[in-house]
Amino acid sequence: MRQSIIKVAVHGVWATRSRIPVLRQDGDRSLRAAIIEQLLRLRCAPLAFGASDDHVHVLFWLDSQASLAQIFRAMKSASSRTVATSIRQQFHWQDGYAAFAVERDAIPAVARYVTRQRIHHAERSALAELEMPVSTPFEEALVREPTSGADWVITDSIG
Repeated sequence: MRQSIIKVAVHGVWATRSRIPVLRQDGDRSLRAAIIEQLLRLRCAPLAFGASDDHVHVLFWLDSQASLAQIFRAMKSASSRTVATSIRQQFHWQDGYAAFAVERDAIPAVARYVTRQRIHHAERSALAELEMPVSTPFEEALVREPTSGADWVITDSIG
């Protein structure tokens, strides 16, 4: 082939250091903008964003020229500066992140899950989520990963 083709949707999640709840809903728009800017710079198409008080979820199409480590480093670095400015104090993300490949047919459901994180966590605490019975590998991954939410889904990129 003359070019590399990758059609992989990635559901990424990362958390604040020590899971400190400093991500305010009124800062979601600027946090989302910082993350989208980095995804677009790396030629990844953003699909959904969501944040909770202590973690972020992002759903995006992976570009063939970018590594997951490079993408997450860029998103976390840019968004760290945004959060620090918003809360007016030093801020750090945890070192790690989680990345899950999402089947094409599951993208709409995962996008809803990602964008509804604040609602999801208002209804159920992360601790309660960890105590839930697990029935499928995907549900098991969702229970183990940190979660979050916000207010956008780009559906015309799915298709």
